[in-house]
Amino acid sequence: MKKIYLSAGFMAILVLFGGFVAQVHAQATTTPPVTISVTGPATLTIGQTGTWNVSAYDVWGGLSLMKVSWGDGTYSTSTLYGSSTAVRTFTHRYGTPGTKYILFSVYDTAGFSATTTRTVQITSTSTPISTSTLYTLTVQKFGTGGGTATGPGIYCGTDCTERYVASTTATLNASPNKFSRFAGWAGCDSATGTNCMVRMYANRNVAVGFNLINATTSPAMVSASLYEALQSELEGIKQRLLQILSQLN
Repeated sequence: MKKIYLSAGFMAILVLFGGFVAQVHAQATTTPPVTISVTGPATLTIGQTGTWNVSAYDVWGGLSLMKVSWGDGTYSTSTLYGSSTAVRTFTHRYGTPGTKYILFSVYDTAGFSATTTRTVQITSTSTPISTSTLYTLTVQKFGTGGGTATGPGIYCGTDCTERYVASTTATLNASPNKFSRFAGWAGCDSATGTNCMVRMYANRNVAVGFNLINATTSPAMVSASLYEALQSELEGIKQRLLQILSQLN
């Protein structure tokens, strides 16, 4: 058998080349994966589905897992099966408003990882009310006295009707004149003191009462029998107005 002799110089080259290969191998197996890109929305509304596309590669070809932490206590994962490049699509919906910080992580089979962060702004959502749907609020007055009812667009007084966007709540206030006292509201959804709250889900009618008092004589100075008679008469008027209003609404 013929023997082959290698020169010392050639042997040195082989040793150096082997060292280089080993170094490249070691560097490759200890280099973490690199996240190439993440694309996705910057803003969403509550309940709206967002879509994110994530691309990654690993120089050693050992990608194993993608993980997305959504910033709301939940996460999603996708297995990569040892590939060198990977593209994955993730979707998510949020249930609360605010700025969410999303963490995208890529892992390889050697246990190394790389991360990229993104933010998304989540805004509250509501069903808009069409401004073309308007309802009319009409204020009427009853009683022996006088005063004004005021509210947005109303001075009754002289202007006793106004149109409001559907589902708006109109708040009215009653002010008796100096010869009268406030008697009450009728037809309100709720009333507190001299205030009346009306929700505009249809055309609405309300009434406000003012009773006349003597400029120099308080009700306490009027004889008991006359005062009771007046109260009874006013109560009857109020009940009749309530019946009329119930038929109008």
